Amino acid sequence: MKKKSLLKYIFCYVFFSCNTQEKLTLSLHEIPKVNQDFIGVRGNFNPLSWDKTTFLQKDNDRYTVTINSKEINIKNLEYKYVIDDGNTVTWEQIPNRLIQLDNKNQYIKDVWNKEKIIDINSLNKISVEQLNEDFKILKEAILKIHPGIYRYNDSITLVKNFKKLENKFQKPQTYSETYITISKLISTIKCDHTLASYWNQEPLINAILHKQKNKIPFTFKWVNRKMVVTHSVSNSEKIKMGSTIVAINNIETEKILKELTKYISADGNTMHNRVSKTEVDGYNFRFNSFDVLFPLVFNIKNKIEIELSSGERIKINLLTLEERFEKLTKKYSDFPKSPQDLWDFKIVNKDYAYLKIGSFSTNRFSIDWKSFLKNSFKTLSDNKIKNLIIDIRENQGGMDEASKELEKFLVKKTSIEDQFEGRTRFINFPNNIKKILQNQNAWYYNLREENSIKENSYFIFPKMFAKKPTQNYENSFKGNAYLLTGPKNVSAAFYLAKLFKDHKIGKVIGSETGGNQNGINGGSIIFLKLPNSRINIDMPVAGSFSKDTKYNGGIIPDISIKTSEQTKNNEIDFIIKEIKSNVQ
Repeated sequence: MKKKSLLKYIFCYVFFSCNTQEKLTLSLHEIPKVNQDFIGVRGNFNPLSWDKTTFLQKDNDRYTVTINSKEINIKNLEYKYVIDDGNTVTWEQIPNRLIQLDNKNQYIKDVWNKEKIIDINSLNKISVEQLNEDFKILKEAILKIHPGIYRYNDSITLVKNFKKLENKFQKPQTYSETYITISKLISTIKCDHTLASYWNQEPLINAILHKQKNKIPFTFKWVNRKMVVTHSVSNSEKIKMGSTIVAINNIETEKILKELTKYISADGNTMHNRVSKTEVDGYNFRFNSFDVLFPLVFNIKNKIEIELSSGERIKINLLTLEERFEKLTKKYSDFPKSPQDLWDFKIVNKDYAYLKIGSFSTNRFSIDWKSFLKNSFKTLSDNKIKNLIIDIRENQGGMDEASKELEKFLVKKTSIEDQFEGRTRFINFPNNIKKILQNQNAWYYNLREENSIKENSYFIFPKMFAKKPTQNYENSFKGNAYLLTGPKNVSAAFYLAKLFKDHKIGKVIGSETGGNQNGINGGSIIFLKLPNSRINIDMPVAGSFSKDTKYNGGIIPDISIKTSEQTKNNEIDFIIKEIKSNVQ
């Protein structure tokens, strides 16, 4: 509902124990001009409900109700204010509000439709007993379910890594400490699809990771291990595009990079992929590891001091993710606002065209992406373009359907199956783990043993990850295709690069991808929520395995091309020049 004028009234909702007189007071200010009898609240704790409005009744300057505190049997309370006229319920357009219940009077002042930044330091610590319960669940899930647990680790290494986590959990931990400690363990599995998720978190964890005013006011890339600014909305004009930052809070940026990569998941020994994940692009449709981990690992608040390569030191204010994105899109008119903005097509000259496919997350597109591809390739044919550069450097995967559709325009003839086999660690999914998953009635809960082959600690399903042949379109591209790759390419983007090279669709150019030639763990992902820390863990249930031992890394390009800030303004011309100099 659009605000018109704001009332100056204060509305409150009070809960208190009849025995202890402990009170929780919710105070709502600046309400849209509506009938005050329609103002209410809904939530996840008694006497509130998400399905029924409890209306706020004015008693002088507050609205109160009395209940026994025993009726509130959870610590993390969630709620939202609503306007309910009996026919339509209008909710605040913000994430659920959060309160952590304690044993004292609490007075919470809220403003209608305005999100409040949670004070992380005010949150209770997680007890040793609770941490140990989470540890046992996490350990059992990884050892019994994760398909790639022994890809890059032996039993001795796993025991040592789990022991480190268990030792950390022998004293109470904050939610932030617990998150990064678990992340450090998970990174040792070396699986891109396994992580203490940046997505799918409940509001409390989401607020800690993404809703704090501790995000840097610029975007950057690592160039030869140097932090180079690509966009800036800092309060200091001295930080601008091309600036090199050598230290933050007296810590060298190279040391920051080295430390953060210890907490980041990637497939196998693809350190270049971990490095790329510590870059910041500033998009509001992706989360960057640096934004999540840097504040937690280095205890960053709302200001930092940076040192430029010139030696000058500057103190700058930090922002929330929303503030940074709003400033970036306001300052830079061409700054991407959605995944579809990472798609582009243009004719460069009479011989070359450029197709940018920076995401396969087509489920979030508002455009008809299939028509976009069809029209692009028709334009190539109509203009008799002989050479096509397909830029997927920013592509981190997404929908297999999108990758498959693109392949149909590129393969010269029907491709053959890839030589991968699927493997799981189980036939019958562990019941005690099933109880705490967010996934319900999934296909992998009951795998058919007769379709598998038991070998050592795996159940092998020969056809589970066998990539089906791609049937090309009759009007598929007949010219020279060049796939421009980079370290961000994982999941479906990795598989596209692999197909491109294995079946000689064209030349792979650029730099090594993420992913791993020995296969990756993926397919279906379980969402395991630890009961006490409330942290959600993403974990695959099956993995693709090469039948032969391959290079422990991504797809190596046929032509290595390194772009830089110096080539940015004429990057496509630079790439074409590199292609011509390397192709006879």
